[in-house]
Amino acid sequence: MQPQSCLAEVSPREEPFELAARIREPVHDDQRLIKGAWIAEVLSTDPWTAVDKNWVASAQTLVIDTIVGDPTTTVRVSCQPEHPDQIYGYVVTGRGRVLHWIYVKPKFRRERIAHRLLLDQFDDFIDPITTTGSSRVVRYYEKRWNLRYRSHILCEIVRGQYRG
Repeated sequence: MQPQSCLAEVSPREEPFELAARIREPVHDDQRLIKGAWIAEVLSTDPWTAVDKNWVASAQTLVIDTIVGDPTTTVRVSCQPEHPDQIYGYVVTGRGRVLHWIYVKPKFRRERIAHRLLLDQFDDFIDPITTTGSSRVVRYYEKRWNLRYRSHILCEIVRGQYRG
């Protein structure tokens, strides 16, 4: 009897599943999710957890409205291709290589949604990308995506002095 090869028992490696997603412009109905998720993330992040939540939410609303209202700001939404109202996440970017915010719903994380949203806005991750917000995604991918956190830019944006 000849020895059997252990290789015959090994199944071929399957390609990792990638969630089908479409990236689109936001619609009016998306605004509540965009603002709500952004504020909730800020409220759950130090040092804001120790500050009055109503004050933080009010201040963050001013920041979000100013950023999103700027004509040089781009907001892109990742969604299910057949059901565009099923949102996976979104990205908010500014002129130049500025990332204001990126968010992916918890049940869609680890599906490369954030990566695809960033590639939709930036050609590469070689040159640094300035980020004005420090979300969980930003902190996780800081080195991989060559992100540089510069919160002082928010002050310039709110004052209308940011020139990119």
